[in-house]
Amino acid sequence: MIFAFILIVNTALSPFVIGQQAFQQGQYAEAIQQWKSALDISSDNHEQVAIMIQLIKAYRQLGNYNQAIELVEQALKQGSELFDIPLKINLYNEISKLNLAQGIDYFKKASQYNTQALVLARQLNDVDLLAEVLNQSANLFSANLDFETALKNYTEAIELLRNKGGDSRVLQEMQTKILINKAQKQFLLEKETIDQFDTTEEALQHSLQLLETALQQTNHWQDQYSEIFALISLGKLAQALRQEFPAESVAAKHLLQQAYQALYRAQQLANTLHNAYAQAYADGSLGELYQSVAQNTEALQLFRQAVFHAQQTQENTLLYLWLWKLGHLLRQQELYKEAIDIYRAAIAEFTPVQQQIATKGYCAITDSIRERVAPVYFELADLLLKQAKQETDTQRQTTLIEARQAIETYKNFELQDYYQDSCITQQTECTSADQLIDSHTAILYLIPLVDRLELLLTTTTGIHQATVAVTEKNLHDTVSYFSSPLRDNPQAKQRIRGMEEANSSRCEPLRLLVEDTMISSPPASFFEYAQRLHQWLIAPFTQELHNIDTLIIVPEGILRTLPFAALHDGKNYLVEQFALGITPSLCLNNAQEHRVKNKILLSGLSDSVQNFSALPCTKYEVETIQQLYSSPPPLLNKDFSIPKLRSALSAGDYSIVHIASHGQFNKQLNNTFILTYDDRLNLSQLNDLMTLARVNNTPIELLTLSACETAMGDDRAALGLAGVALKAGVKSALASLWKVDDEATPLVLIEFYTQLQPPHITKAKALQLAQKRMITDKKYRYYHHPYYWAAFLLIGGWL
Repeated sequence: MIFAFILIVNTALSPFVIGQQAFQQGQYAEAIQQWKSALDISSDNHEQVAIMIQLIKAYRQLGNYNQAIELVEQALKQGSELFDIPLKINLYNEISKLNLAQGIDYFKKASQYNTQALVLARQLNDVDLLAEVLNQSANLFSANLDFETALKNYTEAIELLRNKGGDSRVLQEMQTKILINKAQKQFLLEKETIDQFDTTEEALQHSLQLLETALQQTNHWQDQYSEIFALISLGKLAQALRQEFPAESVAAKHLLQQAYQALYRAQQLANTLHNAYAQAYADGSLGELYQSVAQNTEALQLFRQAVFHAQQTQENTLLYLWLWKLGHLLRQQELYKEAIDIYRAAIAEFTPVQQQIATKGYCAITDSIRERVAPVYFELADLLLKQAKQETDTQRQTTLIEARQAIETYKNFELQDYYQDSCITQQTECTSADQLIDSHTAILYLIPLVDRLELLLTTTTGIHQATVAVTEKNLHDTVSYFSSPLRDNPQAKQRIRGMEEANSSRCEPLRLLVEDTMISSPPASFFEYAQRLHQWLIAPFTQELHNIDTLIIVPEGILRTLPFAALHDGKNYLVEQFALGITPSLCLNNAQEHRVKNKILLSGLSDSVQNFSALPCTKYEVETIQQLYSSPPPLLNKDFSIPKLRSALSAGDYSIVHIASHGQFNKQLNNTFILTYDDRLNLSQLNDLMTLARVNNTPIELLTLSACETAMGDDRAALGLAGVALKAGVKSALASLWKVDDEATPLVLIEFYTQLQPPHITKAKALQLAQKRMITDKKYRYYHHPYYWAAFLLIGGWL
């Protein structure tokens, strides 16, 4: 919007005005340069803050969030000294937009700044500003999937502008932009209730009316660059609405015509402006429309034009998008060789900056990284894996390595995205797991594709390939049926009936020697799914695994939620055959074969704090391990705090850090934490603590999190758990997929640490021996059920 509170200079050649003109043409880098010049020559605090707001907006459009954040801090500091309310409203609203653009982890901060802006805007009663802030408020509700509240805010903003009246083209264009946002959300809301109406037209009537009105109002705008993206947004909305009708219906044909007209107008306008960015997006969007109606010749031509224009912009995210669309269409047409070349080009061009395609303010729910980034990598791997089956042995190895590396690259991007840390998989001491295998160790790389499951087993003789005819959906459902019941304590009902609660007197394992103790075993339905998954994931390599005793698994997608130890071949659990390790990618932190002398820093909570339940057996757990290793006294309860952890790690040369406390791994990083007595330790703080040990030249060999859990069936939460060793900067992590019974946890972990004492025993082997004892030792009959032992995963280095 035009700032009502400032006119920095009157000359049309001033850097500020030139920057405004460049911004309106989508030339954000040029706008930044001009506004930087304007900032350098300005001596007025008021003007400087106004220019900073514009710079923040431009950096946001380019996805350069770090530069934007630096300016936010400076603008807030200088703006606090001003009494200009409109200036503060614009600043708060722009900060809200910046945080929303960065994703769900910044949603809370985005809402807070929008609330501040909204309060001030209502007090000021400036219609233009209030409408702008209400639009952003609606965008926030949309991102949170609260479409009803979003629509109320959009409607209020539109009514404010309509009632103000006047012939201002700027206000009319703003009103139409908000109307487009409203139309998009109206469709999403109505789509959920289609089944409640007699006809689709009746169900979607408001969306169709809003689309019609918005199309009429999107014409001859002053801001032509914005008009292009308004038309593209409307064309895509028309396409989405068309999908809800039978293809040959009158409504579908009318919507197809509306989509074509909107996108064709956008293409013509982009060509008139000679703006490569707009041309690429308009051509590509029109190509998608042609592809949707199987006019593939026209679609190919348009995608090639989009790639050409994207190359002129030097915007790698834009180029990546249209190379992917081009490759995808070539793949559909079975032009595999050309498709592979296009996919390779896309990967070569792309770097995973956190950047959205500029849409000039049109709200859209942010896609996950899997939707935005994964397709090129998985589709390339798909074609290469098919190609490998037709090749000679030497050629096949090269092709399989390339296919695996495509998925590996994506995995690294996914970890960077989850942890908001581009350095997590680029550490100078990162070692490839391939370099550490011997004749008794193998790496199983799992690649779920839409129509099949691909398995790559790496041994000292090379990479072996197996293809399993199971769809991604069938695999997902089977993993869910298998894993979900394992999270339920099989003895919970007996405890409820007996009104028993976990208490420290029940932690001592001698009670397990009682002869009449009930044996806990899974139901028959469990073994059905356990054996099916074993047949898919392990059995194809029965011959290759004959002499293997350690199996390192690199899972993907829903397979990250799988407790592999509990897979069953009809006779034995998988962990009875192999020592198992899990790693999110082939990158391992500073892996080395020989462990340093074990010195353990023990810590945890047994008391109930911050509304979390007590863990009475924590005291028994850490004190028993302390005796095993002659370790310093544990940091327990009030002593378990971030400052005391920092102090202990700074002073000691620990190689193992053991934390027995509630930990939650969520799909959102800001909801992932480890509970301390009076605080919550996030993963960045955890990394900082582990860094203290590395500064003392004592790398942390093992981080144990004995009471953590992930959200059920959430593979992104499981990704957070799987990446904890990389993020914390430790060689290995021992953690649980779900929070195991408080009485059983010490038994597994004490046995693990007991087995780990001999220097020649690997961590994977120690965990295997501990889990096998829970399965086979009659003393532990009460805990034979995999609920008690299968949750524990060794993550990262296995040596």
